[in-house]
Amino acid sequence: MRRKGFTLIELLVVIAIIALLVSILLPSLGRARELGKRAVCAANLNGLGKGYAMYRAESNDAWPWINGQTWTSVTGTGRTTAPTSTISDRSITALMFMLVRGNQSSKLFVCPSDTATPDENVKDTSGNYHWDFEKDTNVSYSLQSPINGTPATNGLTSASEGVIIMADKTPTYSGNTLVAWSDTISTDNAKKSMSQNHTAGEYINFLRGDSSVGNDKRADIGKSKDCIYSSGGDTESGWRASVTTTVANHTKAEDSFLFGPCK
Repeated sequence: MRRKGFTLIELLVVIAIIALLVSILLPSLGRARELGKRAVCAANLNGLGKGYAMYRAESNDAWPWINGQTWTSVTGTGRTTAPTSTISDRSITALMFMLVRGNQSSKLFVCPSDTATPDENVKDTSGNYHWDFEKDTNVSYSLQSPINGTPATNGLTSASEGVIIMADKTPTYSGNTLVAWSDTISTDNAKKSMSQNHTAGEYINFLRGDSSVGNDKRADIGKSKDCIYSSGGDTESGWRASVTTTVANHTKAEDSFLFGPCK
C-alpha cells in the first residue's frame, strides 16, 4: 500500500515547532557562551597575576615600570623606540607590555567577550621586542594608574597586595560617562559605570596585587569602597563625587584607579 506523505499544514506545524524551540534555546546558548568567556577572562587575569609575580621575583620585588615617563593617552606612542633617561611619553599600556617583554603571551590581554584582538607583532623584524602594544584594540584590561603621572612610583607598592590593580577595561573606553556612585545608584547608571566587556556592564573580573582573581557586579569595590574606575579619594564624599579619569588626580597607592587602554 502506498504511504501517504506529510500535508502542507503538517509541514508548517513542524517548522513552527522547530522555530519555537530555536527561539527558546538560543538565549540559553548565548548565555552559556558568555559564561564560558567570563571563565576564560578570569583565567587570563590569573595568568597575568602569575606574570607579575614572576616579574617581581626577578626584579627585586619591583613592579613593571619604565623610567623617565610622562603619560600619553595614545596606545602605541613610542612603541618602536626604547625609553631614555629623558622624559618620553608612553601610554599606560606600555607598563602592561613589560609582561609581554618578559615572555607572557599577548593573548592574555584580550578578553574573549571584548572586541579586542591579540597583538601579533610584538617584535620587530630583527627579533627585538617593541615597547608597547601596537594599538588600543590589542588590550581588554585597565591597569592601576601611575601616581600623579610621575616616574617616582607607578602606584604599585608592597602595600598593594590586597588592592585591585587590573580589571576589565574602563567604561570610558566605550564612550560611557562615569556616574558618581551612591548607595541608591540606579541599575542603569551602575552598569554604565562598569566595564562594558561583559554583557554591557553586567559583570567584571579583576586582579589584586597579591595575584588573586575575583569578580563582582559593581564597580565600587576598591579597598576604601571607592569606584575602581574613578580617581576619587578614600572618603565617601571623595569617591562618590569625583569621577575624573586623569592620571594626575591619583595620589594614593591603596586607592584603585584603573586606567587604559587609550585611543
